[in-house]
Amino acid sequence: MTIKEALTALFMAKGGDVAELADNKKISDVVDDLAKVIVSKEELNPAVIVRPEAGTTTVFNTLVSALQDGVEVVNNAIIGNLKYLATGEIAEYWGAGNFIALKFIPTDPNVTYDMVKVGLNPSEGSGLVTLDSDWNGVFKITDKDAQKFNVVVTVDGVEHVTEYNLSGLVCATA
Repeated sequence: MTIKEALTALFMAKGGDVAELADNKKISDVVDDLAKVIVSKEELNPAVIVRPEAGTTTVFNTLVSALQDGVEVVNNAIIGNLKYLATGEIAEYWGAGNFIALKFIPTDPNVTYDMVKVGLNPSEGSGLVTLDSDWNGVFKITDKDAQKFNVVVTVDGVEHVTEYNLSGLVCATA
């Protein structure tokens, strides 16, 4: 299979009409048309919105308001105040420290996600975890300047990664 044939097959697999390629004589023309299809097809760029969990929500027998205050997601940054948690189920399991509670919202209910994994990189052990049916999670922040929060969405075998900066968090100490 030639490069042009492979690109043409990819163009059709992504929903392009092969008739649109009739005038394309060069590989660069096929690449240009492929880029138009990929950019215009919303389902090919599935996303999961990241939001702070509501303060009145209980996670692991702890009110979210005991973990965080004023947490917001702005573009690809998570900002706000994290409280220091030394007791309770979360601290007993992960050790005392700063925790953030987040919820995840799929942007298109018609997209079937193969998998959605979320977590901190680097992590203190758990790495990325697969979201379960509640679409939320609690994460221990150990180094807000070195860690990034990652959301990895897999659809039709293709991974889409979104990374969030954490350096705007203010972490309380003991």
